[in-house]
Amino acid sequence: MKDFIQYPKGSEWRKWDLHVHTPASFHWNGMKFSNCNDDEKNELLEKMLKTINNCEVSVFTFVDYWTFNGYLMFNKYIDDNNLKLKKTVFPGMELRIEAPVDYRLNVQVILSDSLTKQELLDFKSQLHISSINRPLSKEAIINFAKTLDDSKAEHHGYASPDKLNNDELFELGCKTIEITRQSLKKAFNTIPSNMGFIMMPYDTSDGLEKLDWANHPSADNYFMQSTHIFETRKESNVDLFLGNKNDNNKDFIDNFQKTLGNKPKPACCGTDAHKFSKYGQFPSDKITWIKANPSFEGLKQIIFEPETRVKISQIKPKNKSNYQVVDKVKFLDDSCDNRFPDDWIELNSNLNVIIGGKSSGKSLLLYHIAKTIDSVQVIKKINTTEIKGYDFEDESEFDFEVKWKDGRIDKLSNEKENIRSITYLPQMYINNLAEEDGDDDLNSLVLDILKQDDDFKNEYNNKQEEIKELNKDINLSIVNLFELREEIEEQYKNFKKLGDKEAIEAEIKNINSEIEILRESSNFSEEENKKYNQIKDEQEKVEKEINNLEKIINNLTKFKSDTNIAMNNFIEKIENSYQELLINFEDNENILKKIYNELYNAFKNNVEKITEKSFKPILEYENELKTLKSKNEELKKDLKPYLAKFKNQNQLEKLQKNLNERKNELSNIIKEEKKINKNLDKEEKIKEVIISLYQERYESYKEIINYLEEENYVFENIELQASLKFKKDEFDNHFTDEINKKLTNLNDYEFYENYIYNYDKNNHLKNINDLFRKLLNKENNNIKLKKNSTKRNALTNLLEDYFYINYDLIQNGDPIFHMSPGKRGLVLLQLFLHLSNSKHPILIDQPEDNLDNRTIYKELNEFIKNKKIERQIIIVTHNANLVVSTDAESVIVANQDGQEIGRDNKKYKFEYITGALECTFENKEKNGVLYKKGIKQHVCEILEGGKDAFKKREERYGFE
Repeated sequence: MKDFIQYPKGSEWRKWDLHVHTPASFHWNGMKFSNCNDDEKNELLEKMLKTINNCEVSVFTFVDYWTFNGYLMFNKYIDDNNLKLKKTVFPGMELRIEAPVDYRLNVQVILSDSLTKQELLDFKSQLHISSINRPLSKEAIINFAKTLDDSKAEHHGYASPDKLNNDELFELGCKTIEITRQSLKKAFNTIPSNMGFIMMPYDTSDGLEKLDWANHPSADNYFMQSTHIFETRKESNVDLFLGNKNDNNKDFIDNFQKTLGNKPKPACCGTDAHKFSKYGQFPSDKITWIKANPSFEGLKQIIFEPETRVKISQIKPKNKSNYQVVDKVKFLDDSCDNRFPDDWIELNSNLNVIIGGKSSGKSLLLYHIAKTIDSVQVIKKINTTEIKGYDFEDESEFDFEVKWKDGRIDKLSNEKENIRSITYLPQMYINNLAEEDGDDDLNSLVLDILKQDDDFKNEYNNKQEEIKELNKDINLSIVNLFELREEIEEQYKNFKKLGDKEAIEAEIKNINSEIEILRESSNFSEEENKKYNQIKDEQEKVEKEINNLEKIINNLTKFKSDTNIAMNNFIEKIENSYQELLINFEDNENILKKIYNELYNAFKNNVEKITEKSFKPILEYENELKTLKSKNEELKKDLKPYLAKFKNQNQLEKLQKNLNERKNELSNIIKEEKKINKNLDKEEKIKEVIISLYQERYESYKEIINYLEEENYVFENIELQASLKFKKDEFDNHFTDEINKKLTNLNDYEFYENYIYNYDKNNHLKNINDLFRKLLNKENNNIKLKKNSTKRNALTNLLEDYFYINYDLIQNGDPIFHMSPGKRGLVLLQLFLHLSNSKHPILIDQPEDNLDNRTIYKELNEFIKNKKIERQIIIVTHNANLVVSTDAESVIVANQDGQEIGRDNKKYKFEYITGALECTFENKEKNGVLYKKGIKQHVCEILEGGKDAFKKREERYGFE
């Protein structure tokens, strides 16, 4: 039996060929081995050894027809010449068994390489040829051939048996004999239990698929149930053997499984090679990969775990990226105290379990793996557990190293530079969380777990960023609103100082009437009167146009200045963005540089051209203004002779002056009135914006919930339900308490009861809008505040973000808060393990705490078994079921020297060995307690219920 030290990573995927022939087969590459002399035989055996040692296949089974001779000669050749076989080779035999078929139904037996030569010969001696009832031997095969008539011999390509020599009779017999079913059973009884398996071809040459099961149901049941491994090249048949229901087999798979004995069975594909050149050359690249130690104990694992331990595929099964798998770890101890060995502790990419006695160094190892990778997380969670005892060793005297499968190395001493991700759950961490009460703790935990899913994390973070910006916008809009209201109040004060608009308009009318009287008394001719009015009207019109043009020119000039500033800022942003992105483009920076240069040149060189072209109307308006001013001067000249005719020039001048002053006053009032109205419109728009922002924030929360509902987050049998909640108590404490309840009857509002706000998700936005409008209303029908409160503060409190998402976990209709702490802990642990998009390793210290064995066996182990496929798991455990029933790929056994009598280490205070469950041996001569036994023996010795766990696992598949 190979020692576990040779396979430190535990169960790994390797190529296995369980169906090859040797030159001892009666037909081999067109030659007869029996006719070769000793030198020729040795030459063939040498070539055979070289081919096997150099082949990528790790395990072979020699299944020669009716004999173990090829296996025995090969082993004898190696032993006699003191040669080294680097691969594992099982003895096997290909034979035919009595069956109601019109073709040769082949059967292969695969036996353990630990069986002795005599045990193999004993096995063969129990096989009886059916028609002559003689034990299988060369002589019996020849004698059987002699009983065949000429037609049967001719059918197989031979002359009459009377005319054949013994070699020819032997070949004929090999092609025609069948053994009895009973004798095959007796043969297996001669070897130790579980030291041999039956493998039958199904859809390959001379396979079981062609057996007429309808007419021969008994034979079909016998072969299907007695076969341990099926040989197939069809993926659809693999699903049948495993019991995987799909659209193609759903109508008959239940009957098929019943025929198998209601047990999933493994499927493989061999080469059936009859030449050395065909060793490892699988037909159609249907390669058999087995995840196990290359040993017969390893082969047993595909019987226990037929779906996860064996695959037929062209490429090696792999479902994890190298950068998300810890490859190996080690202590770096320069203290010369022999505390830690400096050997690498190898890790498997799937499930690793760390076992050992009390204070053996299990948690110490897990802790340092985690701390080396993510010290911030580890320290935070260790503090959360409030457990003493994690200060294992003085870390100043040693270092720790983690090597990832992609080659990256992290060191404990350089922990700030380490950037990889893990999830670390120290001992009692889940328990402490499960025992805490309150929505906030659970919501925070569930959210943290959900955010391990990269897709959700991105969606959630984006929405939270939106909400954060919306909160800023709401607060900024409230500030702007009240600044504007203050400005409007100031404008009203100034407006009142400007005078009474209606009185001024009346005064202007009176002044014009007096001027008209003066004009009429000045004996203007009808023609002069007409000309005077015409010039006067024209001048007023021109002056109005001048005022309007001056306003337009001023505004456009400011707009031009602002545009230039904005465009220059835009160019600066492009340049800053370009400099930041250069880091990500690395060797491909020319791509970005080309785009940047085109953009930069397009904007930088054309900004002035663009602005000058766009704002060309300013020059046109300035020219027009110049023309109008010139025209106005001309009109004043034209009007001057008429004004000179007025009889009372002093009175006219006073009236004219008074008129101009009143017109200016009226113009200022109208101008200020427009400003006020403009600000009132702006105020209303800000109000609409605030309510719109509030609604947008509400919708952002809803979108997170909608995302969760669309993705349908159901974790195995755990359903996640998310709902939008409103912090009513906080709302009443912050907003409702600002209101003067003596002057404002809140109970008049249908959404208040006993001065407590009733949150109704269907009407909440409408209710908030009502409160918002009433609070800002300046009329009598408004909300009155307490003396020390301000509307600005009340409005801020009204629109504060009181929303939160409540996460509830439902299992079998039972919400998590109705569960016991133990059950709650299991659900939380399952949630941690579930998220398939979280591909980084997860490290758990004693997940079985507070869980009974039944719960572990029924739920937790199956859950871990499924999740190890998606992410690397490293567990410290005392529970045998979490080691055996989960089919852990790698077991790390820890021991501290001197902790228990008889458990002394080889050299160091802490020692670790690793290997697979199928590693089994005992060697009392070795030094160090860890090295005296195989992994299976350690599991049975260290873990309570270890033997029972193995027994349960084997009983599921009918093993004794």
